[in-house]
Amino acid sequence: MSTITQRANERISKRTQYGVREYAAETDGVVLYWNNASERWQTENLVKKGTRIKLDSNEILLPLYKGETVTDVAKVIHNFAVLPLFKYSFESRYLKKGG
Repeated sequence: MSTITQRANERISKRTQYGVREYAAETDGVVLYWNNASERWQTENLVKKGTRIKLDSNEILLPLYKGETVTDVAKVIHNFAVLPLFKYSFESRYLKKGG
């Protein structure tokens, strides 16, 4: 498993409560959001170090280290864990049964 995937999955696993949270980017990074319709993570926008941002419960801020780029994230994003809030939701069970 890549370090990008490990870092993303660590942050994803903490998304177990609803609500908006505010963060200050410790380093340059990328905001990812969970899309229920496609059941996958997608990239949203780049964030510069020091920027204060608000993230909803389906979003994470993934730091980029050592020359990593959004392209590097895109190459492994399909390996990221399912958002826990979706995984255990009524919507997830409903979609798996074929609506």
